[in-house]
Amino acid sequence: MNDDGNIVTLHDEQREAKLQLTGLALQLYDEGVKLAKARIFETAAIALERVTRMAPKSGHAHCSLSSALWNLGRYDEAWEAAQRGLALLEADDAGPLADVGTLLSSMGDKVSAIAYLKRAVAADPNNVHAKWALAMCLLDHGEWIEGFKVYECRTEYRGAKFYPKMPYPMWEGEDLNGKTIYVQSEQGVGDRILMIRYLYWLKQKWPDCRIKFLASSPDQIHLESLFYSYRDELGVEFLHPQIPWPKDVDFGCYLASLPRIHGTTPDNVPPEPGWIWERVQRERQMVNLPEPLEPAIKVGICWTGNRAMTRNADRSIPPELLFELEADPLVQLYSLQFRDDGLARHSAKVLVCDVASDIEDHGMLGTAAVMLNLDLVITCCTANAHLAGTLGIPTWVLLCDDPYWVWLREREDSVWYPSVRLFRQQSAGDWRGVIDRVKPELHAFAERVLSERQFGEKGMSHGKRSG
Repeated sequence: MNDDGNIVTLHDEQREAKLQLTGLALQLYDEGVKLAKARIFETAAIALERVTRMAPKSGHAHCSLSSALWNLGRYDEAWEAAQRGLALLEADDAGPLADVGTLLSSMGDKVSAIAYLKRAVAADPNNVHAKWALAMCLLDHGEWIEGFKVYECRTEYRGAKFYPKMPYPMWEGEDLNGKTIYVQSEQGVGDRILMIRYLYWLKQKWPDCRIKFLASSPDQIHLESLFYSYRDELGVEFLHPQIPWPKDVDFGCYLASLPRIHGTTPDNVPPEPGWIWERVQRERQMVNLPEPLEPAIKVGICWTGNRAMTRNADRSIPPELLFELEADPLVQLYSLQFRDDGLARHSAKVLVCDVASDIEDHGMLGTAAVMLNLDLVITCCTANAHLAGTLGIPTWVLLCDDPYWVWLREREDSVWYPSVRLFRQQSAGDWRGVIDRVKPELHAFAERVLSERQFGEKGMSHGKRSG
């Protein structure tokens, strides 16, 4: 591929020699790589397996097949293909080494994964894809001090469209008292909800600093109304996403660089100050959820996130599996999902209350208000997981076997949100196993909540009689 990630169709001698491919095998290899870039991995794997049979001595063909198999969750087959491929390569190549490191990380072999990824970076220090893979691996496995340092490569990895060069010195932890810092949000809505707590840390450490904050961007849901208490509590100045660079600024910083400067590890995550909860608490009456027809807990569900995200398919739960939770008469489901036809596709509106109109009318603030009227939120790894966690609502996040780094590995709790519980796939794609573990836990949770509620009501009525 060229630097733009496009397939190079010119089959020159140098490229043929590197790939050990010619003629039809080379053309099919290009098609397989193109399919993989389009995330059509099943077909890509078939095409690339055919290439390896046509040209069994091509290390790059075996490594590309390994990458496609990894994306399909077929880790053992991917590892076999990777071993064959690496054995055939004459020298270290950053691309295949990075892919193998990522595969090993997914398989839980942290030590080997980091070793391969560091080899990849050493083989080509300018290969931003290798650096990005190393950053993700380090963060995923809890090596946050080193991981956040390498994570700075994201500005190069994602490019100037998402990370325009700021006209200020980039902040690296200098004294901010009496200074003004411009902080720019980045990445997805969930990341912004997760990391806004670092503005509280800034003010705690440098109480005389001034913060200008760009919370939203044109391609994202506007978050100013959700974050507004930060203006009231900290004096944060919110900026409109389409105005010129603000003046009278001493330093600039991207939001996700603050954990590195803070020195965040899984053991010292700064607390969420609770201001988003306070903001939403004032607005919780903006929504009016239908009450269950019989005693039941109210459970919000969300099965998919932004489809534009590269790995959205991996984190998305088949909605019909979540709908099975409604079979428990102690449970009433409320869909927090919008812009997805899962309810209609499965004719599930007879079972699940659809609150999409409240969400769409009021944005993230509406979603948050709905959540404050629920007993529990069960969601895939998306912005709703961060929003519910920030609000302190009991939240169960259902995770694929290789989830986003913020959830770390193996543990059932979240270092970011005390109210969050994690349910992980035991093998790639096994959402059935996750739901089967959730069902009895949900029933026990419902019995406990309803029992406490009934006891509370009896206690209140007894108090009235006594009075």
